Amino acid sequence: MRVAIGLILCMLLPTVPLSSAQSDSNEEEAWPGDPVDGHVHMTWAALTLEVNGWADDYPEIVDLSDVGNSELGKTLWVVRLSNWSSETKADGSPKEVVYIDGGHHGNEYLGTALAWLSAKWYINGWAEGDQEAIDVLENTELHILIMLNPDGNDIDTRWN
Repeated sequence: MRVAIGLILCMLLPTVPLSSAQSDSNEEEAWPGDPVDGHVHMTWAALTLEVNGWADDYPEIVDLSDVGNSELGKTLWVVRLSNWSSETKADGSPKEVVYIDGGHHGNEYLGTALAWLSAKWYINGWAEGDQEAIDVLENTELHILIMLNPDGNDIDTRWN
């Protein structure tokens, strides 16, 4: 039976249209993860690619920090966002420091997604010249831990 199903799928596969090599702008903004239990959850590998891309593309505002390892040896990333060309606010006072821990509990998808979206909003705002984002990055250091699962797995099923 499995062989028959496999043959049918192989015969139907060539009829499936291939997607274009050009990416849709909506795809670029899409959450880089996989659906899990009705949610889209970012894997550690997807997060690592994403944050390293931010650091490469926007070194003037993105500083990526390795803050340790999970129990399974996976790097825990903190994305630090600020206008790094100045150490203080324009008036010489110290910049505010804001810490966002987006994945404190491994099964709380929303916290991880909101932390990722926060970082992405400020990075995109900086790139597009959004004055609100620029003002925040000139006066603040945002330290954003996007994902922290207790056991370092991409998905922590112990809590489900």
